Amino acid sequence: MSKILIIGGGPGGYVAAIRAAQLGADVVLVEKDRVGGTCLNRGCIPTKTYYKTAELMHQMKKIIRVCNRWRSRSDCGWQTASSTQKKCRGYPRGRHRAIAQELCEY
Repeated sequence: MSKILIIGGGPGGYVAAIRAAQLGADVVLVEKDRVGGTCLNRGCIPTKTYYKTAELMHQMKKIIRVCNRWRSRSDCGWQTASSTQKKCRGYPRGRHRAIAQELCEY
């Protein structure tokens, strides 16, 4: 049986340790901090989580604004939603952004 010492429990280290153990090696994994490394614990993954949370909060604010606007109208419903979608289709990019913001009430 092989004995393997792996230094560093980042994405490469812990995957190597798991695979070596699956192949029957006696594995020791040494990590000074937390297994997963910078990417999992402080870098990529937490950053993406913050970004997605902020994006969802922004979308929720827009939805609340639209719902409040619709509640104050007597013609609120599927027809209003459908006409708004048709009016806004294709505008949110490039030089048309200002027009879209005005027409679609972003």
